[in-house]
Amino acid sequence: MPSPSQSQSLIAPSLFKEFLHGEDVSSWGGFVFPEANRRKELSPSGGKCMATRRRPRLGQWEVYIVPHFHYDAAWLETYEGYLRITHPYILEVLRALEMEPGFKFVFDQVALLEPFLERYPEQKEKLKRFVEEGRIELTCGMFVMPDVNLPGGESLLRQVLLGQEFFQREFGMRPKVGYMLDVFGNHPQMPQIMVGLGFTSYIFGRVRPPESPADFYWEGLDGTRILTHWMPYHYVDFWPAPTTQEEFEAFAQAAIERMKPYATGNKMLLFNGMDFVPPQPHVVPLARWYNETHSDARLHIVTPSEYLEAIRGEDLPVVQGDFNAVFQGCYSSRIRLKQENRRLENVLLSAEAWTAVASLVGSVDLEQHQQEMKKAWRKVLFNHFHDVICGCHVDAVYEEAMEGYRVAGEMGSRQLETALAIVSEHVSTLSPGVPVLVFNTLAWPRTDVASVVVTITRPGVRNLGVLDAEGKPVPSQLEEVVRYGDGGLKSARVFFLAEVPGLGYALYHIVEEALGPASTTLKALDPIEVSRHHPHHCILENEFYRLTLDNWGGVITSLLYKPLDWEVIDPAKPYGNVITKEPDHGDLWEINGPCKGGAT
Repeated sequence: MPSPSQSQSLIAPSLFKEFLHGEDVSSWGGFVFPEANRRKELSPSGGKCMATRRRPRLGQWEVYIVPHFHYDAAWLETYEGYLRITHPYILEVLRALEMEPGFKFVFDQVALLEPFLERYPEQKEKLKRFVEEGRIELTCGMFVMPDVNLPGGESLLRQVLLGQEFFQREFGMRPKVGYMLDVFGNHPQMPQIMVGLGFTSYIFGRVRPPESPADFYWEGLDGTRILTHWMPYHYVDFWPAPTTQEEFEAFAQAAIERMKPYATGNKMLLFNGMDFVPPQPHVVPLARWYNETHSDARLHIVTPSEYLEAIRGEDLPVVQGDFNAVFQGCYSSRIRLKQENRRLENVLLSAEAWTAVASLVGSVDLEQHQQEMKKAWRKVLFNHFHDVICGCHVDAVYEEAMEGYRVAGEMGSRQLETALAIVSEHVSTLSPGVPVLVFNTLAWPRTDVASVVVTITRPGVRNLGVLDAEGKPVPSQLEEVVRYGDGGLKSARVFFLAEVPGLGYALYHIVEEALGPASTTLKALDPIEVSRHHPHHCILENEFYRLTLDNWGGVITSLLYKPLDWEVIDPAKPYGNVITKEPDHGDLWEINGPCKGGAT
């Protein structure tokens, strides 16, 4: 969200300018922000025509208007705080739909609707009836409206699986419109992903597609295409709609004029809504009045699908590309969220994978496992809401997000440890020494450093080594060594090089050095000898790498990967391990951008 001021139900021109990232609303040709003028107000249930004049036909525009409000799961308020604000508006929407037959509305996100059904069960059948009648459209089809750049790809699939399960169970349908109004950029695999998940169209608001009108077919990296609408003036281009005919006339004509350069033929899409605002059913009788008295345009109150189907047969351009980046400061704001998110995504996926393996060799309560994992995934997926994972929120939201990750981590770790214990019970470890099982949760083979802490009570043990399953020594090193008074080892952390197959394990044994002396291929040239030949550099080298260090500052000036003869460090900028401090005077959204202050 660009500014805390958006949460207000009425928006001043100066704030509207800020919301649209600097565009001056004074240039919008007569856009009117209504005052409290009620002289010709029409009731939500309809009204009589107050005027009969018609304008000369200038070519009729078909204007499709979608009533909505944008729901932030958490931002300037916590999740519960926004539910208290938004749920009463859902009740107002249902009342407006009862009173005004021509009114329609759009909802999105399980995180909004699921608690509404729990707290207002008496409204479920009414809500479901309006969905079946096509007067309420359910869109997005996800648990929350996530950022699509920061979370992992598997998480995006889980968003949809969790969302579609809810909509199918509660409403007997699955949303087809990928309603991503406010996400901070869209990567070029989204067409492939969305079509593969059953979506037929996509709507977004940030980052203008190059040289494109508002409607086009977006072609993904694999060639998949999806019908797409980009919102040139975001989701507030027909809000707040005035309540008098005179003001509504000027308001509608200004909105139409703004949108003409982006229209598909004579069709255009406008959005009557904003963040956390009540519905405006008076747009229906005012649109009816406008249609009866004007010939330049016809206003239609619709759902997103109705507009998208109206343009599906049009000759639309095909656009390729990556609709990024926006708000790049969000890639680092509240960095702990990003770190915990990636850790937790890996923990949950590993727990699921190894539970599946464990179920093949031992007894696993899969129903209990699935219930536990679903709870953990909900915690992680909620934090993928774009204002949460991107870090542009108040401290209370941050604290709740980190608590959610903590709970998810406990659940996932418990399931993973249980699965690994079951697998371990079925591995024979009968060999001298301390057996150590190293697990690889990735789908491909991995060679990497593993470590384990061992304690020793046998007298006289001076050193330790590591053997693989065939009894061959592997490179190892002791750290954090604690010795008894006679010099014998008491405890140590043993680092060793492990080779483990994909989604598999490898068995190693920690032994006394005499039983299997460890070796290492790493060698360092003698520093004294090096300094004679290279007074300014020190070199470390093995069969894979040649590392050059600056003797005076410890800076890595060269790192050569010998198998490919690849110099990793740019010779023009030989600062391999230098930490550079760059002051940032921006805000949570932009690095060195204009710091707007406010609640965040």
